Amino acid sequence: NARLRRVIGDVLDLTRMEHGEFPMAVREVELRELLERVLPEIQTACQKKGLSCSRSGEEKVRLAVDPEQAGRMLAAVLHNAVQYTERGGITVSYTERGTQVVVTVQDTGVGIPDDQLSHVFAKPKLGTLLHGKGISLCLARQLAKRMGAEVVLVSSELTRGSTFALTFPKPSVVKKPEGQHAAVAA
Repeated sequence: NARLRRVIGDVLDLTRMEHGEFPMAVREVELRELLERVLPEIQTACQKKGLSCSRSGEEKVRLAVDPEQAGRMLAAVLHNAVQYTERGGITVSYTERGTQVVVTVQDTGVGIPDDQLSHVFAKPKLGTLLHGKGISLCLARQLAKRMGAEVVLVSSELTRGSTFALTFPKPSVVKKPEGQHAAVAA
């Protein structure tokens, strides 16, 4: 089962990150590259559920990230949005904000109950993992941390949806992310 293999791979990668054994190859890339790799799968998932999927913003902005892991981080947040949305849709927008590029993922899903807000990015328990839930946001946050990026819950309202923001550094301002040993050319 592909879903189970992905969950096991994600758990193993989280463990490697916790032990500092997860190298990153940070380089300069255009946001457009990440979107072209991630959005087709998300759009297909949205179509299967009858959801809309829209995007807006300046795609020519450049980021300083590990392209594979930044794509994985973005995909994790988007898959989470699709998983918890039954009607309406997902909106992806992006903008430059000073020395950063902010990608916002907004859904019209079920929202997050107040008593679960503080656990959104927590490492899930085994039972939750076996049902294929709970790891995507934890993984996204750990990947972000390793690249000098960030993923945060901006807002959530029950029955109205949630908004997450992924903040990536621009190449000219890259500092050495946690666990990163390679230099980045601006």
